[in-house]
Parts: sequence; C-alpha cells; structure tokens
Amino acid sequence: MASPILTLLLDKTYWTARSVISLTLMSVLCNLAGWVWVVFVIQPTSERTLLHYTVQGGVDVIGPGTQAYFVPVIALALLIVNTLLGSLLFKREKFLAHFLLGTALFLQALFFVGAVTISLAAS
Repeated sequence: MASPILTLLLDKTYWTARSVISLTLMSVLCNLAGWVWVVFVIQPTSERTLLHYTVQGGVDVIGPGTQAYFVPVIALALLIVNTLLGSLLFKREKFLAHFLLGTALFLQALFFVGAVTISLAAS
C-alpha cells in the first residue's frame, strides 16, 4: 500500500497537465544550459578564480574554480524541490502548484544569467 505522500507525488493528473509539462521542461532545459555553460565555457579548475562581482564591477569573492559548480547544483536542487512541492499541492491548490513551477523557471533563468555573468566579467 502506497503512502499518501507518494500517491500525491506520482499523481497522473499533475504529470500529464500541459502547463506542468511545459514549465518543467523549460526549467530543465534552462538548468541544462547552465550546466553546459559552467562545464564548457567557464571550465572550472581547482585554481583560484573570480567567483563574484559587485554591482560596480569590482571583485568581492575569489575562490577555487570548482565552486562555480555550486550555481547549477543549487538551481537543480531548487527545481526538484519546487516541482515536488507542486505535485503535492496540485490537487488542492492548482494556482500555487503553477506558481511554484513558474518560480522554478524564473530561478533557473536567474542562475543561468549568473553563470554567464561570472564568465563574461572574467574575460
């Protein structure tokens, strides 16, 4: 016998709704773009590198380049959490479930822009 939470997570009406599919797919593609950008453009190494810039363009965080992987990892974690929370809430609060998925997409875009900004400001 499946638990009530597992039943809600695997709810077919959530995973077959067009809006859920499209928002989730766009979020995943944006996250994949972030991973591709970090791995192939930034190419993090263990050497110290510039990780964060101030609004004025000055450097305020320097650290191992491998910390650049934190950007897509955090974005992926937020995507998973928002998607699963959306599936739990979908039957009772469709608006809130869609809001969580929209927020996940917005966050993926922000994290991608952050990764691009790190690499462009470094060059």
